Amino acid sequence: MKKILVFYGSYGGGHLSAAKAISSYLEQKYEKDVEVKIVDCIEYINKYINKVSTEAYKELAKKAPWAWKRIYKQSQNGALSHISTTTNILMSTKLNLLLQEFKPDLIVSTHPFATQMCAYLKKKEKIDCKLATILTDYHIHPQWLVLSQYVNYFFVSNDTMKIDMIKEGIAEEKIFVTGIPVSERFLQEFDSDEIHKSFGLNPEKPTILFFAGGEFGLGRNTTFMVLKALIRMFKELQIVAISGRNKKMNKKFNDLVVSTKSEERIKILEFTDKVPELMNISIGVITKPGGLTISECLVSKLPIVVINPIPGQEEENAEFLVNNNVAVWIKPEDKIARTLKYLSRNTDKLKQMSETAALLSKPNATEDICKILIHEFEDIVKTPNQIVISVLIKSKGKYLFIKPKSKSKSNILYLVGGPLPNDQMLDTSLQTLVTNGLNINLKSIKPYDFDSDIQKFKGRESQIIYLRYLAEIANPKDVYATFDNFELIWLSKDEIEHNNYSESTIRFLKKLKLLK
Repeated sequence: MKKILVFYGSYGGGHLSAAKAISSYLEQKYEKDVEVKIVDCIEYINKYINKVSTEAYKELAKKAPWAWKRIYKQSQNGALSHISTTTNILMSTKLNLLLQEFKPDLIVSTHPFATQMCAYLKKKEKIDCKLATILTDYHIHPQWLVLSQYVNYFFVSNDTMKIDMIKEGIAEEKIFVTGIPVSERFLQEFDSDEIHKSFGLNPEKPTILFFAGGEFGLGRNTTFMVLKALIRMFKELQIVAISGRNKKMNKKFNDLVVSTKSEERIKILEFTDKVPELMNISIGVITKPGGLTISECLVSKLPIVVINPIPGQEEENAEFLVNNNVAVWIKPEDKIARTLKYLSRNTDKLKQMSETAALLSKPNATEDICKILIHEFEDIVKTPNQIVISVLIKSKGKYLFIKPKSKSKSNILYLVGGPLPNDQMLDTSLQTLVTNGLNINLKSIKPYDFDSDIQKFKGRESQIIYLRYLAEIANPKDVYATFDNFELIWLSKDEIEHNNYSESTIRFLKKLKLLK
């Protein structure tokens, strides 16, 4: 059994959520093969330091955002970056006690401090396991890259981050654009009527999800004015506002709802664990742009209205969203009511924002990261065997082949068929595989034979099993392609000799004596 240690830090909720998503997936999918331990690295080193530093982070971000922005920028280089790095090196000594006790085969970090400490311990040859780090924002910060030569994997949210990291000297093969891990619940299908009923909402009216509190309570006046504008201007909207731990904000919101007599369509929640369900029924989200919340919105294909970003990383996240046309950013100098009204009237923009969100989203980030990491362990990774269906269709003395229009494959002809999905049975999928991309009705498909190949799959040997079938139709004119990325080629036996095929197809044709 392999041991995997997952580190996070208490600064912000996204680090913990990403760590939980990874831990949960590993435990569910590989429960017999791995032991997973999740640890707050700062809390483990010193609970007092963790409490003081976390509270200081919250207070600075809330009460003096300009100061936090300066610290964020200066931590990229200069004295503050050296102080941070030096502190992490000193604290790594205690962290090493945990590592020597648990003896992990793999460390996964969702916080730069943990990455730095583990990388330093690798440098000093205190540990020799693989180290992976998951960047939980949409822009790189040099603190993530300290001692990068000792980090084996970097998982990032977008292609721009990969390009920027390569420019910083990080080897390309270490960087994987997977997205930020989110809970698998965001991939589930929900009963919309049941969700509306549980929150006292009308399924006939559109719903906006409003993250109004957050961990830092930043921009409270802006947040209140946004809710006030929504209530006053959009009578047809329902709003679910999550006030967070800020008691004053929660009271102010509830007082506003009562005074405007809008209890029926405005729901104020202090906390909910039903964010996937609420995003499922919403038409948009208003929020501060934390990395995890952004990822959840993108996976849910929702347009975003950005408010109150913490200077530094969240402002950079906001810029990413605006530059990619998935968000509108309400800045302090903007007229809140005018911005919201403009957005509500511009349905084409909202549609485009939703479509772009879907394109940017990486819903399988958690699975993809875990699969890449688990390939470290050869004794866990099962040979990814694959079954490929090939059907040779005959009509009036000619045989049907597929010719891709891709330049890289334009000189190779293929048989009708394709790989059998791992989660499907052959008897229910055979007809679907054969007719994929074709307008064809095959009443009879007869099995012929099978063979196999050993190929490389993600660096490991994989067995490909080819199941061969024969079929015949009366008229070749009854068959045509429904996709435009390939064309159909009918060849006589003599014509078959003068074309190129894959090795498995050549073996099949030779058995049929269609090739010498």
